[in-house]
Amino acid sequence: MCEAADGSESNIDGTLLFAANDGANGVELWKSKGTVETTLLVQNISSGAGASDPAEFTRLGAAALFRASNDTAGAELWSLPLSALNFAPIAVGATFSTSVGRTVSGALPASDPDGSQLSFSIVANGTKGSAAITN
Repeated sequence: MCEAADGSESNIDGTLLFAANDGANGVELWKSKGTVETTLLVQNISSGAGASDPAEFTRLGAAALFRASNDTAGAELWSLPLSALNFAPIAVGATFSTSVGRTVSGALPASDPDGSQLSFSIVANGTKGSAAITN
């Protein structure tokens, strides 16, 4: 996984922003909702194994502001739209099989760490189908 850098973390709207090193990207910007599935690299600011050492996170309007360094400009103020902190929904793994024209009922369990509305796609043998999903 990754090793967090000391003292460089902040909770912004329920998402933890922090500096960490995964062994491949150097100390870069990460986010988490507290689970392995929601702990992800946000951006590799200093390309390769160089370290951007992001720190001093704060929210300003619809953006997270922080200090980070890159290979050319050194330490600068960076801005990240809060929308970049959204997480993709997590499917629970339900599968339904049916034949053409046959109605199927059941639950399609999934969760969204951000609480956003979920939508589903139907795929059969690599070909998209259609579905009417009701509450």
